[in-house]
Amino acid sequence: NMTLYAKWEKLTYTVRYEFNGGTALGRTFYECEVLKNSKALKLEGSEIPTYDKYQLIGWFTSLDATKPYDFNIIVTGDLILYAKWERVYFDVIFNYNGGKVGNDTYLITELKKDSLVTEPTGNAIPVLEDYELTGWYTESSCTNKWNFTQDKITKETTLYAGWRRNVFYVTLNYNGTTYNGNSHRLVKVK
Repeated sequence: NMTLYAKWEKLTYTVRYEFNGGTALGRTFYECEVLKNSKALKLEGSEIPTYDKYQLIGWFTSLDATKPYDFNIIVTGDLILYAKWERVYFDVIFNYNGGKVGNDTYLITELKKDSLVTEPTGNAIPVLEDYELTGWYTESSCTNKWNFTQDKITKETTLYAGWRRNVFYVTLNYNGTTYNGNSHRLVKVK
């Protein structure tokens, strides 16, 4: 009598793509089976994840994204690949710093990384009664002026309107006499 035992060999490996904040088709990962002696699949079309304001840089074998995965090598076991993202869009907030455009006290726009910001013009310029706009600054104290022809967006940015008083009020005192029943008058001077 002889007993024979079957020896089983795994013919497929699982490849899991972790989207790391991204989504595709409502999922946060994608999983598939690949045959032994095959390469991992490159995701295509609607399977490629997207992430608001980010661009997919590639797939990596570790969560810290230090070693990119080479899709030309044969898969030799179960594999997890991690998406690496780079931020490519940033919000730019124009804080009117006391001024207004209509009823708005700020404007938010989204720009691609390394873009120049367009300075508000025309009806988009804020107004503050008795003040004139001196420019846009990187802090609310209005110390460092933004250069619209050179400064580029590399992160979330708030630009603050700078103001200079252009109207002054002078009190005219009638020195003990009255005019129209008043002993003084407030005059607005530009």
